[in-house]
Amino acid sequence: MADRPTFDEAVTHWLRLRIGEGMGRSGEAALVAVTLRMRVGLLLTVPAIETLEAAITARWGVNLVVSAGNTVADVAAAIVASCQRTAA
Repeated sequence: MADRPTFDEAVTHWLRLRIGEGMGRSGEAALVAVTLRMRVGLLLTVPAIETLEAAITARWGVNLVVSAGNTVADVAAAIVASCQRTAA
């Protein structure tokens, strides 16, 4: 039986998939195209970053402003931290 991913892993997977889809890829290709060290602004246009922010709010219930200089890991960590603060 496969282990269930941690909350951090689930957030990171979801985020990498959404960013990859924003780049025009789908499925496994979307995940492979996005690593944690990549800067969001090098992957997505400003309108696509705004769409990502709306998707984060819709999925995770937190409002974040994603900067073009943020790495994918930065954004994932911010989502997790915000969700933990909200739950506390």
